[in-house]
Amino acid sequence: MIEAQISTRIQHPNAGSAIEGLGDYFPADLMTCGSEIRVRWLKRPADGFKEPFVAQTEKRMIQSALGNVVLETGIEALLQHGRREYPAPGGFIFHVSHCGSTLLSNMLSALPEYCALSEPPVLSPLLDGIGSRIEGAPITVLLRSTFKAIAGAMRGKRGYFIKFTAHHIKRIDEIRQAAPAVPEIFLYRDPLEVLMGNLNSPNQSWVWGESATGLRLSHAIATPVAELFARAIGRMLETMLDRLTDRCLLMNHNEIGSQTGAAMLERFDCPVTAAGLRTMESQLGRNAKNPWQRFAPDGEAKRAAATPYLHDLIGRYAGDAYAKLECARLVRAKAGLTAVAAGI
Repeated sequence: MIEAQISTRIQHPNAGSAIEGLGDYFPADLMTCGSEIRVRWLKRPADGFKEPFVAQTEKRMIQSALGNVVLETGIEALLQHGRREYPAPGGFIFHVSHCGSTLLSNMLSALPEYCALSEPPVLSPLLDGIGSRIEGAPITVLLRSTFKAIAGAMRGKRGYFIKFTAHHIKRIDEIRQAAPAVPEIFLYRDPLEVLMGNLNSPNQSWVWGESATGLRLSHAIATPVAELFARAIGRMLETMLDRLTDRCLLMNHNEIGSQTGAAMLERFDCPVTAAGLRTMESQLGRNAKNPWQRFAPDGEAKRAAATPYLHDLIGRYAGDAYAKLECARLVRAKAGLTAVAAGI
């Protein structure tokens, strides 16, 4: 394997010396090795995170065989970062999937002085399983250590942002405990359009999880995939509705436009400059997941393709939560908590 050829293992018995050897590396993934949990670190790319997702950047670096881009340590090296004075993330982006969140991340990444990490792979094992198996380290401690380890590799940047995978909204309580006061954006969209987007790529393992749909696996496997997604979309909307705070800016997909850059920078308490806004706005005409292609609106096409059965699923599982979130967003707008209002 290419990775094996370029990987270097740090196995110092002294965790302090291990952390000093990490330099510009940030945590890329967690894995098991027998009974031990190991951390895989990726060197921060000198040319930035150009791809829409962190996993794509990692693949590019490994395939190009840029020597020593991967390191491996025990979990203690990650926990050591949690004891250091690194800055917290500049902002979090939560979302319901297939709603434009990658575009928001790309707009932030276009600013050279910042770094936006789109769905860092290391967060999935932390939030979906391995994190609960690390004795003596609650998930909040592991998350805080991961955020600080990322910050440690971002020297030279004014700040960094994290876009979470959609279903990780279910762990927002732990995420908030790990990083108190970090401003948030919750991006959502007409749930019927979200459902149609997910059905275009139905092989997503997360939708079978009980936390996503509320169904045990034995029940989920006997349930149509469209219903699983509808349930999951509804539960994500309900989660944010139940946990909505002034820290979080609600943003509907249909609001994305020329004012979105200013909205994000204001929410994340970042300086707003004309040059920066032009840079961010340049991303609006591109396909977020395939930036070399032009963006084409697809909302009407998705709604037109939806069958009565799909309309019924959304009405049953997600319609009410969506309507309440829209109401909350509009009430906030009237109260002055608009997308371009001052941060918390």
